[in-house]
Amino acid sequence: MEGIADGLCAYADEHGRSVDVLDIVALNARSEIALGQWDDGCTSLAWRLRDSAGSGFERQLLGQNWDWRVGVGKNLAMVSIEQDGKPKIWMVTEVNSLLDSFNGKRN
Repeated sequence: MEGIADGLCAYADEHGRSVDVLDIVALNARSEIALGQWDDGCTSLAWRLRDSAGSGFERQLLGQNWDWRVGVGKNLAMVSIEQDGKPKIWMVTEVNSLLDSFNGKRN
């Protein structure tokens, strides 16, 4: 979150604004703040698939679901990102919000 705030600071400074890491924390906790309670809601998983010869691992899959509250489902979108030389990424995000990824990195 500090990295996001640092990146936004350069843009904000050019436009006479400021961004603090607490602004990013508030954005990431907006649902809990708005609803007045903390409620866990994500489950992470990993799966390793062997190649057909059984000599090694062909693919690794990491995932995280968003099973927090049924009511937020109507505001969610599934996004796919493909970059040359990098793994394909699927993410769940709230529409008009920053993307949430499994580990916060795109590598």
